[in-house]
Amino acid sequence: MKLDSNPEFTTSVLVAYARAAFRLQNEGKSGCMTVFDIPPAYLSNKSAAELRAHLL
Repeated sequence: MKLDSNPEFTTSVLVAYARAAFRLQNEGKSGCMTVFDIPPAYLSNKSAAELRAHLL
């Protein structure tokens, strides 16, 4: 993988996991989780319907 900007990539990853943490908190979930415990759909800023339309 060739990255044009490592700081930009790192920021994108951190924002995606912050989004996932916010969604999990809204569901009442808390506690320690690994990156493998986070549903991939929670990392995207698209809705479930949008993800299905573009990925399937």
